[in-house]
Amino acid sequence: YATHFVPFIQFTNITSSLDIDDLAISLSSSSKPIPPITTILDCDFDKTFCSELISLSNYSYSWSVVQADEAQNYTAQAPTVDYSVGNETGHYIWLNNSDSLQPGGAGYLSTRLFRITVSDPVYCLSFQYYRFGLTFRTSKLTVLAFDEQNQKSIAQIWPINSINYTYINQRWSWAYAPLLIGSYSLLFRMDSDYEVDSSFALDSISVNSCGYLQKYFYGTSHLEFACDFDSPLDSTCGIRDDHIDFHPETVINYTIKSPNTINDRDLGPRQTTGWSGDWFLYWSRSEQTSARLINGQFKTPLIETNRDMCIRFAYFVNSTDVQRNENNTKIDVIARGCHTASIWSIELDNSFGWQLIIGPFNPTACTQGIYFRITQKRPTRVAVAFDDITIAQCGTLNVLTTVEPPFTTPFNKTSLNYINYILLITILLFMLNIRRSY
Repeated sequence: YATHFVPFIQFTNITSSLDIDDLAISLSSSSKPIPPITTILDCDFDKTFCSELISLSNYSYSWSVVQADEAQNYTAQAPTVDYSVGNETGHYIWLNNSDSLQPGGAGYLSTRLFRITVSDPVYCLSFQYYRFGLTFRTSKLTVLAFDEQNQKSIAQIWPINSINYTYINQRWSWAYAPLLIGSYSLLFRMDSDYEVDSSFALDSISVNSCGYLQKYFYGTSHLEFACDFDSPLDSTCGIRDDHIDFHPETVINYTIKSPNTINDRDLGPRQTTGWSGDWFLYWSRSEQTSARLINGQFKTPLIETNRDMCIRFAYFVNSTDVQRNENNTKIDVIARGCHTASIWSIELDNSFGWQLIIGPFNPTACTQGIYFRITQKRPTRVAVAFDDITIAQCGTLNVLTTVEPPFTTPFNKTSLNYINYILLITILLFMLNIRRSY
């Protein structure tokens, strides 16, 4: 039951010209009375202080409340009046498009938690936005439903039809969208891709009962991602094999293993990372594996990435039948969504136990999947494992308090490690016998 609305008229199968005249919209009599409107959020930054709206920290962009005439001191393109009061003394919340807005960044304005059930009325979000700047190419605004308890999953609320959505520039414009059934907070996200050419201001944010159909929350991406492969409900955390860029007949799929369940104990890993439970993601080639199978690739669920995001994970590699410094096995970590970009890469034969990697993302804001790719120059016996994958804002990565695991690479009779180990023992015994002879 919106107080104002935008009519949308669609015509199909039109084979000739069509003229429209005398279009009118008026109130009609109805046997059903309009139910009273219930308001659960009302924020105009003037009559209401809006303390429940919080700009999330650890992001490049920060939302702040400003008076309209004060905003002109920062940029002449900013709204000269707010929407609710309608003059320069009014306030709105904005992201100042000064030098502090770096390409590839993002900023989130979060509401309180909403718990909307089937028995509740349908609620709709209503707000005014103002897109301002010198040019309008890459900066965009979205409203997301954020379920922190459900793997920090995200569902887009607005724009309702996001493909090729056209924002209105340089004036206050109305946005309206129905909310979903579920427990979540709302996030107003402003981001930019490879450059910052414009920004946004918001005003008159409200959530009221409305006459839309109810739909359930269904997450399509994640604000952050973490997986230690130990959950009994979903040990893979939504990670799946992905054969893009490879011929399917060359790919080996991953499995979830523990040190006690791997088939080739000689290759390992014989111990866990020491930072989580027993299980890890495992990829291997044995002596019986077909020589054509030399590749592996898996991807995470989609993640809302930005320039301030980092990835942390532990990896393990051990192989046999390789020459010294051959570096026959390659691992690539790639972000793929709006762009394809390498995050981290290494070529090696042996990692000498579990190793921990922390790497930053590229300066771009996008909804992306993170790909872990394993390739070999030639087929050899090898074991590769990953564990404790975390993708989050760099400033929020938790400290791993457990001491680093001990040396875990197992010896095998065909590896240089094993040969060097036997040679060292032989030399020590020889020197000990010489000393005793004196």
